[in-house]
Amino acid sequence: MKALIQNGVAVNVVSDDDLVHSFHPDVAAMFESVPDTVQVGWKKTGNSWAAPTPVIVTPQPIYPVVDVPTFFMLLTADERVQIRASTDAKVKDWLAILDDPRTQAVNLGLPPVQASLNYMTTLTPPLLSAERVAKILAGDFPA
Repeated sequence: MKALIQNGVAVNVVSDDDLVHSFHPDVAAMFESVPDTVQVGWKKTGNSWAAPTPVIVTPQPIYPVVDVPTFFMLLTADERVQIRASTDAKVKDWLAILDDPRTQAVNLGLPPVQASLNYMTTLTPPLLSAERVAKILAGDFPA
């Protein structure tokens, strides 16, 4: 096997036969012999080769953006009634923003939207459960 190595990393790995037929001789001359186990992305340290550390990508949730009426429909009728009847200042402030005619959409991924919904789980009695908040943020309509 042969590899094109840049900054200690194998950026291209080919068999000896493929090297001759796939590259101009000047480019082929830049390839070095490597163990058969070496693959693209492997790093050379001294005379040793190591596979790259796997990158673990945590998928980020995708939050919908919905218009205000649709947002309210994500709540059950009982939840809407309880929220509107609340005397809590933060809940009233949240409703004032939603009821403002300039508010046209609710981005369920915005931290203030999520914080407001989560806040409602901390009230006594809670206006929403943590399970309901998760469903609302996912855009799941109640059954």
